[in-house]
Amino acid sequence: MESWSREEIATCSCSERKYRHVHCPCLQCRGSATDRNTELRHWRESQLLTTEVESESSSFHEISDEIHVSTASCASPEPAEVEANLSDGSDESEVVTSVGSDSDIEDPAGLQGMEPQNPLKKVILTAVINALKVMDKSGSSIKTFEEILNYGKTMLLTLIDESVDVHVLSAMWPKNWNDVQLLLREEGFEDAKEYFICFCRTEKVITRNGKTHVKFIYSGNYSIMDKKDSLCTHCGNKGYLKYYYLGLESKVKNWFKTETMCQKMLSHWNEKEHWLGRKEAWPLKQEFWDGQRWMDLQWFWDPSKVWPLPTLCVHCSAVISVDHITTSPDGLNNLKTVTCPECFETFHHSIEMARGSPLNLALIAHWDGWQPFGTSFRGCGSFEVSIANMTKRDRCHVEEVYVVGFVPCSDLPKDLPEYLDPFLKPLVDDLSKGFISGYNIPYPLQFSSGEFHSSAIENIRLLLLCWTGDHPGQCEVGKFLNQGKCGCRREKLQGQQLENSSNNHYYYGSNRFYFRHPCEKRQIEQELENLYDIENETRTTVRKAMSSKLGFTGISLLHKVLYPLYKFDVTKHMVYDVYHTIPLNVVKNQLTRLLELEMVDTEYLDKQIKNFPWSKELKDGRLPRPVGKECKGIGHWKAEGLQKFSFPMTTCIFEDKFQDDEEFQIQTLVSRLTELHFYSGRQGWTDEMINDHFKLAWRLNVLVEELQGLQMCTISLHNLIHIHEDIINFAACDNYWCAVFERAVKHYVKKSHNCKGIERTFASSEARREFLKSLGGTEVVSDLGKHDVIQGVVSSVETARKIASKDSSPRQAFLIGSATNVKPLMRDDQSKIARALAVPLEKVSSSALFSNRCYLNNVGYDGTKCCSGDCFLIAINGQETVVKIETLLSLNCGDDLWKLLGKGYLYSFHQDAHGQISLNYWTGFTKVEKFLGNEVTFFPSENILRKVLLYDFGNGLLTVVDYLRPWNQALYVPIVPVYPEKGDMLLVQGGGPSDVWYGHVQDIDFRNKSVDVYFFIESRRCPNVFVRESRHRGARNTVSWRSVIGVADGHWSGPGMWTKDL
Repeated sequence: MESWSREEIATCSCSERKYRHVHCPCLQCRGSATDRNTELRHWRESQLLTTEVESESSSFHEISDEIHVSTASCASPEPAEVEANLSDGSDESEVVTSVGSDSDIEDPAGLQGMEPQNPLKKVILTAVINALKVMDKSGSSIKTFEEILNYGKTMLLTLIDESVDVHVLSAMWPKNWNDVQLLLREEGFEDAKEYFICFCRTEKVITRNGKTHVKFIYSGNYSIMDKKDSLCTHCGNKGYLKYYYLGLESKVKNWFKTETMCQKMLSHWNEKEHWLGRKEAWPLKQEFWDGQRWMDLQWFWDPSKVWPLPTLCVHCSAVISVDHITTSPDGLNNLKTVTCPECFETFHHSIEMARGSPLNLALIAHWDGWQPFGTSFRGCGSFEVSIANMTKRDRCHVEEVYVVGFVPCSDLPKDLPEYLDPFLKPLVDDLSKGFISGYNIPYPLQFSSGEFHSSAIENIRLLLLCWTGDHPGQCEVGKFLNQGKCGCRREKLQGQQLENSSNNHYYYGSNRFYFRHPCEKRQIEQELENLYDIENETRTTVRKAMSSKLGFTGISLLHKVLYPLYKFDVTKHMVYDVYHTIPLNVVKNQLTRLLELEMVDTEYLDKQIKNFPWSKELKDGRLPRPVGKECKGIGHWKAEGLQKFSFPMTTCIFEDKFQDDEEFQIQTLVSRLTELHFYSGRQGWTDEMINDHFKLAWRLNVLVEELQGLQMCTISLHNLIHIHEDIINFAACDNYWCAVFERAVKHYVKKSHNCKGIERTFASSEARREFLKSLGGTEVVSDLGKHDVIQGVVSSVETARKIASKDSSPRQAFLIGSATNVKPLMRDDQSKIARALAVPLEKVSSSALFSNRCYLNNVGYDGTKCCSGDCFLIAINGQETVVKIETLLSLNCGDDLWKLLGKGYLYSFHQDAHGQISLNYWTGFTKVEKFLGNEVTFFPSENILRKVLLYDFGNGLLTVVDYLRPWNQALYVPIVPVYPEKGDMLLVQGGGPSDVWYGHVQDIDFRNKSVDVYFFIESRRCPNVFVRESRHRGARNTVSWRSVIGVADGHWSGPGMWTKDL
């Protein structure tokens, strides 16, 4: 390493730095400007290493082997400014390293690989990184981290070889938090970028009742500046709000550092037959790329497609769409003369082309506000992204949530529609740059597919696939009206107010009418004129009136920037979050109503909650809590508890508990929607399931309005009728629901802080976490544990899951336990096993390996654990039967693999008076006799269908709660109540389930919800031709709307003759 004398270094005041500095001549800095402390540290290292590194190189390698040094690659160092002094009164958790702007940092790409590897520095770096991981997981403070650092140094000094100079190690070991920050920056770490935001405002002094206070009047203008001393372009003031932004470019660099992450981000390409080259979306909608939106954007990933790029206006930086560029007049030298639609300035532009790449990324973005201290006096919020290219099994983990920025919500002018725009602008600017220019990233994986071959440096482009969040959050970002007269962001639905009530809220009724005559859908192109009118209105009261009438509060930045790029439509691509909509709104509202009206006894409910037979899988999470006599307990219920209460609990405990059958219908409708999203839909949505969801949502809205009243028809209930649109576009709802983003908040708030400037603390912590994750080694690589695939026995559930998940796995079921628990079999048991397996008796071994636990990888969404005492549905001779498992066993029957069987006792299904299996029409659950059969039964593990719960219904019966059933086993097809009109030929439910009558509407009584009809019957002479059943005076009949099941399709073929369409 090159050394230099102290006399060669002199302070400098050149423009490279704003403060007095020196130019460090070391191999890292190459003469760039830095502070004197950094230069002095580099000089000491060079002095020590010049005399020591060659003689001790081999010893350093031995040290590396002893303490298991990782081989994470180190990026080139970057010069940085370090502020070592703490401000008065600050806590250690707020000690940060001040970083210059991007323009002050040299591009280290040219220095890559020029610095010789220093094995001792590698050892120190590994130790520091491991200590940082401990800090990140435990939420420790900086003071605690420095203690860990000193302890690690002490331990290392006691373990090193005598040939290693202790003085060298001590000199290179970081002394404090600032040294650690500098060490990380030398390895490529980028901290959050600091912005300063100004909302233009004027002070107004108000005196009321003798008291004077100052009120701020906001103009709606704002500026976001990257320097503390910069002035707002509108009002000339400095920014008074700090915003710490974690840019997308650094995230993309981190994502593509490890081969494991690169493989995960190619999951969409591994299933390219689902979307590439298709004109219709994949029939089973499970992953993002099974949806319509991904298929529409397939050119973005298709290497055979070349497409023109949009551009930015050279005057105002507005995004100019491809359509606008191509339709612009031609200029000289094959240039286009483009007029910016925002500033109306003209410039010349040459159209650039891009080619699709399998490596391009689609992102999911999320916004939500939360309370770090559990009180509304201090609010915070976060913008986050995750990677849509990954499968949902890989993506739906907290570590795959990447924060973009933390917003100090308590300091924002909430009445201002633009209050999120300055925090959103850096993100949309990065998304714009990521699509137009892309990011040049080193790509570590050698990937080839067809004509595409990856290179060492790849240009990665980004796009935003969808934006998720709860309803208020979506309205804030998309600038929709949150509830109100035009509260729906998908259609122009008009809200209604309650008659003769002081309640001024709007509700969304007339559902029968709107199902037959749908509201006009919102088209963003047609709304633009209204949006600009609202955006440009400066009078507050007038703007609020326009927003109430039109349903928008302004133009979202997402529309301004992303719609010209790739038609990102805020009315279609900002999705509904099922986790908030169903459990936290619909389910909770229904339960609260039942308790307030005392339709459910609280003692009975608490008893059922306490004694409900939850399975081990359902117990692994939050469960419903007792509500108590005053019903205060429901306030402590979380989304998961409400979800489990809705299904499968509600369908069991409320059966035969309501006097009105339609009240129970409403509860079962909510349960079926819960079942669809949180159970059946997890493995993919078919067209039949999507259609059923559409009908269930509409039927629920109609019944709630007519039975429970307009006050129950909230915007959350209405939003259910649009969720199927998101499923068509983006596949299953668990791809984009907010559960994983909500869980990430717990990790933010557990970080050590002093309750001041928490956004800075959270941002720095997240930046370190993402950087450490990119270095690899965060996934603990453990061995499979003890296992014997031949016998089908493993030591743990995790081992069974890993082996069964392999493509080459010979079996999907494993016993869990010891391979030495071998017991003899009785002769009678051998005979039963031979019959169950359809093998000769002599092939059944006389002993078997027994266990009380088993793992079934192909049962349930994420596999199922089977234990003695559990109840399952099994297939015996093609019929489903309920069995209670006593034990599980594996035995040799002469094949290569041993057979896995279950041993248990069967339940007998309860039968009705007609000898049919008793089953509830609304829930689809059967019942069995309470007492088990006496004869033991053996059955192969392949015959196990799914786990069930047995709920004590009373009267010696148990309800079979088949909560994992496939959707096609649901009993009835939901029917949306009909809005009749005069002249309709209605389908009327007859005396029996299969009896359908035809009635021609003569008159409608809207008050009593009934119709007067003449019944028609099929002509004996002409099939499919219907004539009046009777023509006497009493032929006119009154039919309730509840009996109408549909409107028949047909036409009048003659006087009094109606022909049904085939």
